[in-house]
Amino acid sequence: MKASKRSNDIVASPIRGLTKNADAAIARGLTVYKLNIGQPDLQAPKEKLDALKDVDPKHLAYSPTRGFPFFIDAVYDYYRHHDLPVEKNEIFGTTGGSEGILFAVMLAVDPGDEILLPEPFYSNYLGFTGMAGAKVIPITTKIEEKYHLPPREKIETLITSRTKAILFTDPGNPTGTIYTEAEVEMLVDIAIKHDLWLIADEAYREFCYDGHRHTSALEFEKGWDRTIVIDSFSKRFSLCGARIGALISKNPKVRDIFDKMAVNRLSPPSLGQIVAARAIGSLDDYFAGIQREYKQRRDLATRIFESIPGALASKPDGAFFFMLRLPVADSYDFSRWLLDEFSIEGATTSLTPAKGFYETPGLGLDEVRIAYVLPVRELELALTIVKEGVREYKWAKREVQIDPCVTQRRIRTRK
Repeated sequence: MKASKRSNDIVASPIRGLTKNADAAIARGLTVYKLNIGQPDLQAPKEKLDALKDVDPKHLAYSPTRGFPFFIDAVYDYYRHHDLPVEKNEIFGTTGGSEGILFAVMLAVDPGDEILLPEPFYSNYLGFTGMAGAKVIPITTKIEEKYHLPPREKIETLITSRTKAILFTDPGNPTGTIYTEAEVEMLVDIAIKHDLWLIADEAYREFCYDGHRHTSALEFEKGWDRTIVIDSFSKRFSLCGARIGALISKNPKVRDIFDKMAVNRLSPPSLGQIVAARAIGSLDDYFAGIQREYKQRRDLATRIFESIPGALASKPDGAFFFMLRLPVADSYDFSRWLLDEFSIEGATTSLTPAKGFYETPGLGLDEVRIAYVLPVRELELALTIVKEGVREYKWAKREVQIDPCVTQRRIRTRK
């Protein structure tokens, strides 16, 4: 039997690529600080989780295809609270943001078509586009420019007759970059000029720091006919396992297509809708404390990264991710080495090598993504391991200039 070319072309996510190494380290008795997965550690609104107590365990029915009316009402109220022009009939409940992205990509492209995607990007986008048989055309952004978009003229040189959509995340995963209003409007204008779909993943909307503001693609009425917004309540309320998100379109023809897609997968998760609907109502009270905590963690990480000789990090304005350029030749080998060969006082750290966040060959080889999803004290220990690990690794791999006067140096792995 031979699997399809499309299935073989799907790229595995690098985020869990070193899971076996981390599991082996744990089996050896080490504590592994996991900074590789964007799994928020902060307490979900506890009183909201009590909504599950109202569920009859003897009968958990399908919801309507788009979601329970009470869930749609809650999402509608949420968007109205943010002064975003969304109507109830424009909302689809989805199985996490992931299903919404897949629906949008499947609507936008045929096999062989192209999607423009700013890189570095959320690595699972390669999986979704691969399932649709599409080709990613990267819009390269640079750490030295805080991963902001290049000029419009440069983006337009990438557009061909096969280009069908622009897909972007804002605030960014893995960069933490928040696009300016002018940048988002530029993408809207490019989509209009070249008759492209615009798919905006806005899952980290509330994660903005230092006075920065997120600009939704929905703020530009001129692009409503082609704009598809993806949302998720996983990160916002530490409800990743609830697998509940939303998809928004103001185009009635698009909604007709999504209805057909949605009915074939039956319904979004009933339990997730129950919990998310109740959590959405507590957004303001809950999220003020969340922002303060993540900002404290970001600032700690910034100080540690700045103390690593030869490293370069772009201090994020939003989300809870860092892209960190390390003074090593191969970030995958370094990340593996941390798990397999290095520890401090019985602990080591799991990172995500960044090659999988790029489509352009050769980029990301010396970078890692770090999710600051640990309490401050644990995060400090985890990042100290990275800092000390870089120094030891460079000696172990002879990636340092050795003083000819030094006849011997003890290279050791801390235990």
